[in-house]
Amino acid sequence: MAKKNKKIIRLRTYKFINIGTIIFAFILLYLIISVVMYLSKERIQIYTVSEGSLAVNSDYTGIILRDETVYNTEYNGTVYYYMQEGQKTGVGDLVYSIDETGQMAELLAQQSADGNQLSEENLTYLKRMLANFSTSYDQVNFSDIYEVKYSIQAALLEYASMDAMTELNQALTEMDAQFQMYYAPSSGVVAYYSDGFEGVSAEQLTMDSFNKDNYEKQYFQAGAMVEAGTAVYKTVNSDQWSVIIPITEEDLTELADRDTVRVKFKLNQFETTADYSTFVTNDGTTLARLSFDNYMAQFLSERFVDIELDKNQAEGLKIPVTSLTTKDFYKIPVDFLTKGGESSENGFNVETVGEDGEVTSRFVAATIYYSTDEYYYIDTGLEDIPSGSYLLKPDSSDRYMVGETEPLTGVYNVNSGYAIFRRVDILEQNEEYCIVSDSTPYGLSVYDHIVLDASTVNEDDIIY
Repeated sequence: MAKKNKKIIRLRTYKFINIGTIIFAFILLYLIISVVMYLSKERIQIYTVSEGSLAVNSDYTGIILRDETVYNTEYNGTVYYYMQEGQKTGVGDLVYSIDETGQMAELLAQQSADGNQLSEENLTYLKRMLANFSTSYDQVNFSDIYEVKYSIQAALLEYASMDAMTELNQALTEMDAQFQMYYAPSSGVVAYYSDGFEGVSAEQLTMDSFNKDNYEKQYFQAGAMVEAGTAVYKTVNSDQWSVIIPITEEDLTELADRDTVRVKFKLNQFETTADYSTFVTNDGTTLARLSFDNYMAQFLSERFVDIELDKNQAEGLKIPVTSLTTKDFYKIPVDFLTKGGESSENGFNVETVGEDGEVTSRFVAATIYYSTDEYYYIDTGLEDIPSGSYLLKPDSSDRYMVGETEPLTGVYNVNSGYAIFRRVDILEQNEEYCIVSDSTPYGLSVYDHIVLDASTVNEDDIIY
């Protein structure tokens, strides 16, 4: 039997690269790179343009002027009051008395020891006084705390003396004391302070009048010693009053067509409408007068008042201030604009010099982003109108060298996936938002997408 050949010959094998593996590897690498770039890339926040409005308020400090009459006493002695501040008195009503002997003080002290208490109405008034002070307190005007202190002290003495008058008048009559009673000669709202502005007309005010550092207020306190001829109380004789404020040229322009304006008092957040007018003072200063027919009693104890004026309310497209940016544009004199091309496009005749030195011109279309009476503004990125090139004036030999630029305000529109500058006309602006026109050529429209923070991108950056 023949012997079998057990020798095994191995065949050479060849390794072939799988094209699918290569493609998969490239896709995987691309995805990894994309994810890394996405995670490391600064987030670009997008804002959707919407219609809106923006109320523009301006702050002022004004001086309150009223029809005020100050009354002086004819005797020396201790003064006591029979009416609360803010109460309206009629002709013949008892307002105050003068105790020449001091017997009233003894009787008041005796009654106080017997446990005289404030009424609920008195307590409510004092609480409201403290609440108004707390709301409007400013550390810069620390001296205001002394003013409210004196007001509360005067009110407490006033309440104490008034609550006891019914019993004390009879006791003094029996004692035959030297006690002078004073009755109101006319009607008016009673106030127990004086500051020198009584009887001052609006035309007599100067800019120094608005300096609160020069302001002094004298309080008339029940139980105080007074001399003959000194002021003891005053009345406000009319419900008509006014607030006088300084006004700028800008204010005059913005309020030129207004005869009323909305006013907000910061003291108590009260809002109302005032008649608005302007006048010239004796020294030539222009001031504004805000006139009111009601609410005088709410500000009886105030001379200076902080207010806000709602000057206007702009309507248009509302965008964040952070979206605003600027871009430089070439300034071209308006006389150099011409039309050309098949569609009569706007553009300019650009000077060209041939190889033989012959000077000719060619028309280059250009988008006009903005215009004034003197200049048109065009993009600085036009290849056919570079800086240093000359434009030719139609039907003239005049030439203009392109190069002068001026920045225009706008935002980055990203509707197409990359940042495109769009100019905006700002109508009004505050710290957070601005209102821009919805009819600006090459501007914005409602529902456009813009970059929320313009500082995070550059023009032509791909956003998504």
